[in-house]
Amino acid sequence: MTFNPSREPGPQPETVTGQSPGQQAGALLTDDQIRWLRRSVVTMTALLVAGVVLLIGRVIYLARPTGTQAASATVQAALLPEVRLTLPARAVIKSMTVNGSRVFVAHAQPGGDDEITVVELATGKVISHMAIERGK
Repeated sequence: MTFNPSREPGPQPETVTGQSPGQQAGALLTDDQIRWLRRSVVTMTALLVAGVVLLIGRVIYLARPTGTQAASATVQAALLPEVRLTLPARAVIKSMTVNGSRVFVAHAQPGGDDEITVVELATGKVISHMAIERGK
């Protein structure tokens, strides 16, 4: 009778060719590669969470009313319900611009001269008349 170790019952030592040290039999990655993979996944997850937090913070920041919006809301609460601007007969209004509590009215006088009138909406008073002279 000859002794043949391959036919003996019990665990047989596995031989895997090309297996690096630290790699378990049948594993695709070494222990070192698994450690680096875990570090990479944790790092990418942390970056993703930080990005989402920054995005939500930016949306909240942009949605807040700014100082000028809050100031214009205060000015609107103090405006008179009706303000009258008296212009000469046949005057033509070219444009109107609101800036805070002031209205700038650009109009043409009947004689052809242009003028800008500034009205304070909180008091209803004309602050300034600016005549526009054109070169000849």
